[in-house]
Amino acid sequence: MENANKDVNQVINQMQMIKFQGVFMAAWNLLLKEPLLLIALVLAPMLLNGILEGYVWPPLLNATMNAGALTSVVVAILLSIVSALIAFFGSGLILRAASRVFDGKKIDVSEIVAFVQKHFIDAIKLAIQLFIYTGAWLVIVYMLAMALLLPLAPAVSGILAMLMPIAVIVYIIAFFKKIVNSSLSFAIFWSAEKPEVEGSLKKSLELCDKLTWTIFGNYILLGLVGALASFVIIAVLGAVLVVLGRGGVAVTSAIASGLVGTFYALFQYCLKGQVEKFRGAHHGETSHHHAN
Repeated sequence: MENANKDVNQVINQMQMIKFQGVFMAAWNLLLKEPLLLIALVLAPMLLNGILEGYVWPPLLNATMNAGALTSVVVAILLSIVSALIAFFGSGLILRAASRVFDGKKIDVSEIVAFVQKHFIDAIKLAIQLFIYTGAWLVIVYMLAMALLLPLAPAVSGILAMLMPIAVIVYIIAFFKKIVNSSLSFAIFWSAEKPEVEGSLKKSLELCDKLTWTIFGNYILLGLVGALASFVIIAVLGAVLVVLGRGGVAVTSAIASGLVGTFYALFQYCLKGQVEKFRGAHHGETSHHHAN
């Protein structure tokens, strides 16, 4: 009976590691170890995105408006991909740096940049795999269909636009478990010495198995905190950067995204670590499994 009580208490103590407060404080403590460096690694690419989206992309989009709806859609998609790749590179930098800071290793920015560059194509392959696995491609197809039908069948396109919120909700419900359980893939990928595409996905699925709602709860609470933080940052910076004109909105948003995004990445890294502890794994363990 005594052993049974010890086992129950051990499980309860382990579950405490995955609670939001514990993960949040772990991420906060990690940030305090190298605050300027960690923030800069995300803020730099996000600020670049803000400048592009505020001052470069609008003229390009305006220049294509007379070329037809399809051309405008294609150009908009291409520009979005460029912005996404820049932000994606920044996410690799912060997650890689987080693993180094957590392990108490010396931070060499050039080394981290070189590491992310070396494995960036594999990271894109992982993103594509997740894109397919989580069914995100369905949402993109839906939006493309809506855009392409606009000049051909405006009424149908309008109906699809009205149904968009319902379609997104249906998608989230249908792929909920896959979306949540695969969410640690990049934290695993970038913290490994030899990142694996399929191995990172499989390791995430293994770690999150039967913890879907716990992981999801952490993300929901983090989203609420992040939304509040973004509101405050934008409110403060908006008053300061109003001198930048219309482009200042994009720059302000980019700075807020960079600051909040830094903590998001650290939180996800620490969540991975806490779940690994819960599973009895060792910090920094690299998955040597391959997805079927």
